[in-house]
Amino acid sequence: MKIDLQFARIGRLRDDEQSWPQKNNINLDGFIYQKLGTDDNIKVLKDAKTRLKWLRLQPEFFPQTYEQLAEVLKKEGDPDAATEILIHKERDIRPKLNRLSKFWNYFLDATIAYGYKPTQALVWSSLFISFGWNLFALGYDNCSNSISNNKCLFSPASEISPYTEETNEKKIDIDYPEFNFWLYSLDTFIPIVDLHQQTYWLPNSQKGIEIPLILFKVKTGALLQWYLWVHIVFGWILTSLWVAGFSGLVRG
Repeated sequence: MKIDLQFARIGRLRDDEQSWPQKNNINLDGFIYQKLGTDDNIKVLKDAKTRLKWLRLQPEFFPQTYEQLAEVLKKEGDPDAATEILIHKERDIRPKLNRLSKFWNYFLDATIAYGYKPTQALVWSSLFISFGWNLFALGYDNCSNSISNNKCLFSPASEISPYTEETNEKKIDIDYPEFNFWLYSLDTFIPIVDLHQQTYWLPNSQKGIEIPLILFKVKTGALLQWYLWVHIVFGWILTSLWVAGFSGLVRG
C-alpha cells in the first residue's frame, strides 16, 4: 500500500503505527495538519522518537515535513519534542552534503545542536578552560622561585621591567602582576574580556625539556605555546557560536 498526502490539508491527523505503510511508500511533502490525535483519552503517537520513524518512511528528505511536525508539537505544548524534530532535520540532511558541509554540520551538531541547544558550547568551553587551567599551572609550576629556571615555561611579556635588582638571580618583582593559571586560562579563551594576564605572561618556546616527535625534537615550552594558540582559536569559535546560538543566527 502506498499513501500519497502531497500538498493535502486536514485539520486533525489521527493515525496508528500499525497503519503506516512500509518504507518508501508514503509521501508527506507539503502535507499540512493542525493537530495530532483526538481530544479524548485515546492514546496517540506524539513523541519525537516515534514521529521521526514516521517521517523517515518517505523515499526522500523533505525539510517541510519536519518543520510542520515541529510546529504542531510546539502548539500542543511539547517544545522539547519540537526541538528534537528540528535537530534531526539538520542531521537527516547530512548525507546530501559535500565533505566540507558535512564537517560543518557535524561541528554545529556537537557544539550547539544547530543553535537549538547553545548551552552545549558552554560545556565545551568549560572543558577547554579546565584543561588549559591545568596545563598552564604545570607550565608555571617552577616559576615561583626563579623565572630564569629552564623548567619554568613562562616568561614576562610586558615592557614593564618585571625583575627585582636585589640579587643577581632573576626574580619577579613584588609589584609585577602575579600569574594566576585559572585567570590566565579564562583570559586567553574568552575574547571579550581582559583579565590582565595574557598581557603580562606568555609561554617561552625556548624553555623546557626536549621531547622527540616523529621527525624532530621540540621543547615543552614550544608545545605549551602551540596549545595556547589552539586555546585562543577555539575560544573565539565557541564564544561566537554561543552568541550566534542564543541569537538564533545559525538555526535552519
